[in-house]
Amino acid sequence: MRRLSVTPRADAEQKLDAIGLAWAYESDCWNESFCYEFTEAQIIEIETATNELHAMCLQAARYIVDHKLYRSLGIREDAVPLIERSWNSKDPSLYGRFDLLYNGVDPPKMLEYNADTPTALVEASVALFVPAVTGASSNPHRSVTAGAGVSDTVIATLGDRVSAWLAD
Repeated sequence: MRRLSVTPRADAEQKLDAIGLAWAYESDCWNESFCYEFTEAQIIEIETATNELHAMCLQAARYIVDHKLYRSLGIREDAVPLIERSWNSKDPSLYGRFDLLYNGVDPPKMLEYNADTPTALVEASVALFVPAVTGASSNPHRSVTAGAGVSDTVIATLGDRVSAWLAD
């Protein structure tokens, strides 16, 4: 993994403002002065880790539901029937985002997992938007797996967040 310096687009702030993301520049969570370059092997390592972490999070959720640990986690009592109904009906998760600590050498470490939250919807939409305005080739729906025919490197350009899009 390499951190690369890049020239920010002159109109980036205006483009973000046009889609309602002015807060991104105001809060310093958007930075186009650098990006990260990953090898295919590193992307596969991250994907494998996120799949394993997601499975562990589901195991933890099952434990919480099975042992009714809601109060100890600060979950309001009126939310319990909704949680249990969703869990028991096996409602699928729509999306999730891991915040990972990753240096390209050591295995990724989970900092937090945000799933099915309003903030993650905005972040996912930005992942679809960035390639369109930067001119980067993109297929954000394609999973990176061995033999997927991806290029040797993947560029991530959402500041310190691990986000990637692939060459078509």
